[in-house]
Amino acid sequence: MEEGGLTKRINLTVTISCGSTSSTHSSNPVVFPNLPSHISEKILCRLPRYARAVASCVCRSWRDALLCSSINRGQEEEEEWLYISVFDKTRAMQGCMWKDDYRWLLFDPESTRTKTLIPPPLLRRFSVGEYGVQTISLRNNLFVLGLGFFDEGYDSLCYSDCTRDWSVLPHMDTNRCFFACAGLGNFVYVAGGNDFIKKNLKSAERFDIEKSRWETLPDMIKARDLCSAFILNSKVYVIGGYKQYYGEDYHQQPRYKVHFTGEYFDPETLVWTLVPDMWPPDFWPAVNGGLLKPIVAVVRNKLYALKFNTDAVFEYDASQNRWGYIGSVGKSIDSSVEDCRLLGIGEELWVMLHARHKKDLCILVCNPTQCHSGGSLSFREIELNLEKRLSFLQFCGVFHVT
Repeated sequence: MEEGGLTKRINLTVTISCGSTSSTHSSNPVVFPNLPSHISEKILCRLPRYARAVASCVCRSWRDALLCSSINRGQEEEEEWLYISVFDKTRAMQGCMWKDDYRWLLFDPESTRTKTLIPPPLLRRFSVGEYGVQTISLRNNLFVLGLGFFDEGYDSLCYSDCTRDWSVLPHMDTNRCFFACAGLGNFVYVAGGNDFIKKNLKSAERFDIEKSRWETLPDMIKARDLCSAFILNSKVYVIGGYKQYYGEDYHQQPRYKVHFTGEYFDPETLVWTLVPDMWPPDFWPAVNGGLLKPIVAVVRNKLYALKFNTDAVFEYDASQNRWGYIGSVGKSIDSSVEDCRLLGIGEELWVMLHARHKKDLCILVCNPTQCHSGGSLSFREIELNLEKRLSFLQFCGVFHVT
């Protein structure tokens, strides 16, 4: 508060009462004196999950209040964390990765705390991301899909944050790699990719996490290899990708037909609908003669994309089926970048970069709705304090905590 150019500092002291010390659970424990119980519940509901265990140790009344069902119902909204796996690329190329050569981590953006996960039982000597393995999170679970290439007797794994362990899932109906995947409701959706040989796929299926089984879905309209998937308006979108042709001579270099379309699956009608010209031709990333997935992410039901070979960020207008420029990253996304990912966590857009000439993983974060004058987005950099040798990005995504 300012008066006459002078600033007055007001110190507020709040006295917290721990209520009764009775060992019996109170149906309406007193948490904050002179505050109605429903206000106290709203205050406790705002505690982040990592702080609830500590707060429950303050006293019995706080513990009883935090165990109250009404407060647990108030905590039903999901929190979104970052999951990431990094490894030592030099050791991977030598074919001798060990336990200390890779990490699986959970990062809470609110508390900036990092939690180490038990690594999955993968073949450590390979960089499995290069073989089209995909990951997705849904309701406290992290799924690793497409492991059939390694012939380990399984193609899908699941990490549960409740049991803190990995389990083997039933096989997908179709062996596939370099496919698209997304999570909606109780289902993990997978679509497209290829069959580990040379056949591009248009098939789709979904995993029911409650029944623990795969369900075959209608085929997509287009066969799409190396495509991207996301959830928009409660529908499963698949965008981009390509179809591979070999002609009469199977041993010749293949030709590629790039898809500049998208299509979405409606879980209610079980029908795919084509969206023409959804992915602009100049957005398609091609690096050193190879192809990459469309770099897209959804933040609060709005779709964003990075245009490769520039630092431009675009927002998709579904009503007009067109993209509009909203700002820049500030770092060029070109052939000097070995890997680039785009994520939507909470209300923020996360850009994950790994340059070829640097060993550090660069993480840039901004609120895409706050565009400054001159068409610039205010990005800030986040440090995960990783060992430099373990900074090569393998998997990353949004971990949904309920």
